[in-house]
Amino acid sequence: MAKRQKYNNFYRRWQQATLPGGRAGRGRPVLPVPLPILALGCCLVAVWAGLCVFTTRLEAQTTALLATASATQATPAYRQAAGDAAARTRSDAQALAADAAWAELAGYPRLSATLRAEIKRAGGSGVTLEIAAYQADTRTLSLDATAGAVTDIQPCIAALEATGLFEAVHYGGYTLGADGYALALSAVLAAPGQGATP
Repeated sequence: MAKRQKYNNFYRRWQQATLPGGRAGRGRPVLPVPLPILALGCCLVAVWAGLCVFTTRLEAQTTALLATASATQATPAYRQAAGDAAARTRSDAQALAADAAWAELAGYPRLSATLRAEIKRAGGSGVTLEIAAYQADTRTLSLDATAGAVTDIQPCIAALEATGLFEAVHYGGYTLGADGYALALSAVLAAPGQGATP
């Protein structure tokens, strides 16, 4: 009995120590909040508040920058600069196209004095040969040819083919005129690197 009473006294003392007011049976136990947890909570709240303020300021700065950019694009100076940039782009593209065209033309055979002399020599004494036109992209020469006699035509064509300057020689017939027989004659120059060099 004495042991049980002693145990009850210990339990009452524990209740008095843990209950508010020091009396058993009144109120609820108070659990103390550790200080580190309280400090961590305060830090989290401060970080959240700082992020909110930073986000608000960033949104305001973005809005101001967009407004400034829109106002700048509406100015005549900005439109002039944009037009100049577009013109430079077009000019650069045209320059590149011109350079490519010149590079391509550089590969075409040129109508040198030697080539003209070779063509005249092929006509011999019976046929007068002159270059009437030259189409560079197809390397085609249109020849102004006049023969004194029909029998001079075939030797002239054979002489042109024998020069090695031409890939092909085309004869389209003749018409009789006051100065003799006008020949429909054209020749395709050999590609660069092929045939004889004029």
